[in-house]
Amino acid sequence: MVLVMVLGGDLPRQFLKIERPRPESPAARLLRGGLEQGCLGLADRVEAEREAAVGLLLSLFDLRPEELLHSLGDNAREIFEAAVDLVRWAIPYILLGAVIVAPIWLVLTLLRALRRR
Repeated sequence: MVLVMVLGGDLPRQFLKIERPRPESPAARLLRGGLEQGCLGLADRVEAEREAAVGLLLSLFDLRPEELLHSLGDNAREIFEAAVDLVRWAIPYILLGAVIVAPIWLVLTLLRALRRR
């Protein structure tokens, strides 16, 4: 109960406001919560609907979460192995290029330095 008190004298009872909170219905609580959250409440509901749709599709294709997580680990390992294989393949070509390019660069740099003098 909320009483509005006025300082500076006694007022007749009819001027005092007495507000009593009204019990809220579940629908009013839901609407109030949705309005307080704004778009976030709607976004949560949309996300939940998407998650349910994805779950339905996974069950239609008979996929289990454990299998997906296991295959994600396999995919990560395969990507890493492919990257390592790429580096192993590229290193000889990089070294071969360095054997050819480095001496040419050194000679050209020395020639430029001699021309400046």
